[in-house]
Amino acid sequence: MNKNHLSDFVASLAADSSAAIQAAEQAHRDEQDKQHATWKERLTPLDQRLAKLLAAIPESIKAEGLSIDALRVQLTGRFAQTSRACDVAAALRKLGWTRKRCWRGDESPQGFRATWHPPCK
Repeated sequence: MNKNHLSDFVASLAADSSAAIQAAEQAHRDEQDKQHATWKERLTPLDQRLAKLLAAIPESIKAEGLSIDALRVQLTGRFAQTSRACDVAAALRKLGWTRKRCWRGDESPQGFRATWHPPCK
């Protein structure tokens, strides 16, 4: 009887370790898939990533105008944490967006302000 309990114990240890190994391998595969998706996103051309981001923004927010800095922080750069402002501006122009500059203090209490507006339909 004691021998039977020992073999059951060894079998349960083997099953537990097998399940733990499978869980660790799955976690490793999931992490690799996540890294792959991150790099695939980074290597997608900026104008495509920007178009995807702009499609997710409500029309009412777009109509008010978007700050280039607000867009930059949501777009990862190819080699840096954020995309460069000049690259985002070029991609916006390519998508037909226009920049409106506000120099007067009565329109913008912060002083100079530039916003980007969608193309007219």
